[in-house]
Amino acid sequence: MQTDDLKLTPEMLLWKKLGITSCTMNFSCGGDSMNDYDFTFYKPNDKKGKNQPAVVEVECDELKNYFDHEVFNQVDFYEASDGHYIGESGNVEITLEDEDEEEPYFNFSKNAQSEWSERHTEVIQVNLTTKMVKFLKDNVSNINGGDGDISVNYKRDVILSDEDEGIVSKLETLIQDEAEEFEPKDVEGELEEYYTFTTNDGDNLEEITINGNKLSLIVNKSMVVYRDSED
Repeated sequence: MQTDDLKLTPEMLLWKKLGITSCTMNFSCGGDSMNDYDFTFYKPNDKKGKNQPAVVEVECDELKNYFDHEVFNQVDFYEASDGHYIGESGNVEITLEDEDEEEPYFNFSKNAQSEWSERHTEVIQVNLTTKMVKFLKDNVSNINGGDGDISVNYKRDVILSDEDEGIVSKLETLIQDEAEEFEPKDVEGELEEYYTFTTNDGDNLEEITINGNKLSLIVNKSMVVYRDSED
């Protein structure tokens, strides 16, 4: 055994004996737990040839078991989700640093992206018929819903005629379709299926708003946004 090897731990000695140059841990986490992760070890390929890969995989259960514990001592993973932050995924590159005058050590470098659920709010205009406009102005306090559900809230107790029920049914279908099909433009992220809508929320619109034959509808869409994770 060389003098320098006396500084190496048993895991480092095994790493060098097998000719390993790097280890890649692929992982994903979120929902308050680590999800899938694995370790793959690589060494230079001894076989030469045009179609030969530069590196090949090395199997070593002993090192896998070691890093399965040690990586969590060396790297911070962000598993906890809160509805806004979802989780992160990526990889950790592990190398053995033993060529300088310092004590040899395993270096852990995380490269990952975090996943966030962002809400985009926008007021859109829904074209109404004359009968719909009159019915809303006379009877409706607000309309809200999302993901296939809708609730029409009235200003007072209302007895609906057959014609009124037909107007309400067409209104509900129209508003749900407009909210579902709306796609924000020039916003960061990937559009999710989840959405909500309302005619007045006390913030964007104080009360139900109709200009001419256009109903102002506040639509909230969820976007998945990916950002580089912190180490």
